[in-house]
Amino acid sequence: MGHGGGAGRMIGRIADRKKVTRPTPVLLKALSKYLKGFVGLLVLAAFLSLAYSATQILNPIILSNGIDAIDPSLGKVIVWFGVTLSERTIIIIYTLFYVLLGSFGFILNSLTTRLLSKVRADMVHKIRKDVYNKLINASMDYLKKEQSGNITARITSDTDEVSTGLQVFISIAVQLFLLVTTLVVILIRLPWQIVLICLASIPFALLLSFVLSTIGRRIVLGIRQTFGIVSGKIAESFAGIAVSKAFNQEGNLSSQMRVLNQENYKMSKKFGLMMNIMMPLISSISSIVTAAILWMGGYLASISIGQIFLGTILAAQFLRPVAHLSLSFPQLQTSLGAVDRVLDVLEASPSIPDAPDAEPLGNDYSVSFEHVWFSYDNENWVLKDITFQVEEGEMVALVGETGAGKTTLASMLLTRFYDIQKGSIKIGAQDIKKIAQKSLRKAIGLIPQEPYLFTATVLENIKYGKADATDEEVYTICKMIGADTFIEALPNGYQTVVREGGKQLSAGQRQIITIARTMLADPKILILDEATSRLDAYSESLVQVAQRTLFKKRTTFVIAHRLSTIFDANKIIVLSHGELVEMGSHEELIRKKGLYADIYETYYKFQGLEEIDVEKVLEEEEEEEVELSPLAMMEMGMLDPEKIKKMVAEGKISPAMLEQLKKKMAQKKAKTPID
Repeated sequence: MGHGGGAGRMIGRIADRKKVTRPTPVLLKALSKYLKGFVGLLVLAAFLSLAYSATQILNPIILSNGIDAIDPSLGKVIVWFGVTLSERTIIIIYTLFYVLLGSFGFILNSLTTRLLSKVRADMVHKIRKDVYNKLINASMDYLKKEQSGNITARITSDTDEVSTGLQVFISIAVQLFLLVTTLVVILIRLPWQIVLICLASIPFALLLSFVLSTIGRRIVLGIRQTFGIVSGKIAESFAGIAVSKAFNQEGNLSSQMRVLNQENYKMSKKFGLMMNIMMPLISSISSIVTAAILWMGGYLASISIGQIFLGTILAAQFLRPVAHLSLSFPQLQTSLGAVDRVLDVLEASPSIPDAPDAEPLGNDYSVSFEHVWFSYDNENWVLKDITFQVEEGEMVALVGETGAGKTTLASMLLTRFYDIQKGSIKIGAQDIKKIAQKSLRKAIGLIPQEPYLFTATVLENIKYGKADATDEEVYTICKMIGADTFIEALPNGYQTVVREGGKQLSAGQRQIITIARTMLADPKILILDEATSRLDAYSESLVQVAQRTLFKKRTTFVIAHRLSTIFDANKIIVLSHGELVEMGSHEELIRKKGLYADIYETYYKFQGLEEIDVEKVLEEEEEEEVELSPLAMMEMGMLDPEKIKKMVAEGKISPAMLEQLKKKMAQKKAKTPID
């Protein structure tokens, strides 16, 4: 793959991003329910904003009047309470009014900002809580269809954008008020010649605003989309950093990020360029208007200096809201898009709802699949006409090649993360579609192939299976499965904080903690997807002991990767290409010499103890001194029980291997063929 190939394809998918689909009134109505508790604050904030805008208009009028009051050519005389005021006094009074009004405007603006910040923070909190709760309760198929980066964006950046939109909406209302009010003041306070000059600038300002807002909307959307892709790539890179390092792909990752980052940089650069062009253009129009007013004032002696000053100030204030609105509308559009995406989550109906007559799960934990057909996309069948019965307390090993449907059958369908298209799945006599989902999942313990630990203490991770469990219950469970030894050896024992995913723990330790968590929850039906990773002898023995303890008195489905698990199973189900091709015990399926026997010969057999020809070993020992393995010595009866116990304690022989040997010796005695 080329260095920029993957990045290029991701950038190419930008065009496929969803646009706003709901009408603006619908979006605003949906948003209004989050504003019900803040109506009073919003009304007060709007009133303060309008009052602030009024101060911005009154200030230049005060200055204009002050200038005209001291202009000797106008011959104005100001009498206050029968006293004629001097020019100095007039200047002081108007300056005082100007300062007081400016200070009042500052206070109004500060109060408005504080109120809007509170409303914004509270609204983000409420929306984010609703979106998060909706997502964690969403159906599995919905979550699988969404990229993790998109789900994160719904909870974080989109909710922020919604609140930003509220602030922008209020800002637009204030700017429109300022625009209209300024225009009214211009029409009332200024000579008609200056009014004509100001009105003549409107078409140019509106045209400029339209062009820049259109360009700005596209650029802002591009920035958000490329930023989302960059964020997703960063998350993906570090999630799979071990694989990247193993294949020396750091340079490739760096190249892909450079391409993506360059796109984001180009968009940001365009936006900055647009901003740098916009303000000078607005200033240019303002300068032309100012020059025209000054020329008109110099040409017409009837226009006072104060009117000329007021005309230039109001013209600038009139054009400033136009520029502000041209920037606000693209942001408002972006915020409405965020509202639309948030509503996609909040209004999504669960694809797997509880039936109206759903009941709690009963006390019969047998499981039956009856002619089950399933497809993820309603086109390609993953499971085809699966039928079998598992009695309560039985252990079933699911065996088959990768993609045979093992995980789908157990982890996805029995838990009802997905619904089947044809057939039925029953627990006891109850169809799982008629069982309340919370009751169903409370009875099922699921241990995935890659156990996940949360960023919390070891104790809290184990209690995740039963939040109200006491510490003593946890200690008892851990001691029962032999987990207490390594947990207490951690820096802070049970209070050791596990980093994300349990990175500082070994694979075996993570598995054992997950088993302890499941045992604490005490599920009646267990689904275990055994890890395929090889463990050291000590960890392997601990995991095997823990699993056997967990399996007792539970209906258990194991996606088996260990020979010892298959030997322990009451029944083995062999899947191939979504079909159940064989079912029976290990011995029955070996005798049948079908697919299971082939799988056993090519994979499982080499995990356990191969048959040892005792006579051949003794014969070779006579010819030369041969160092026998502990396992060979055990099989030939050359080790006494105490010696065996010591070797198990030292990790030279795992308890699991010892159990395997016992089974094989028993099979030999019964003359049951293994190969």
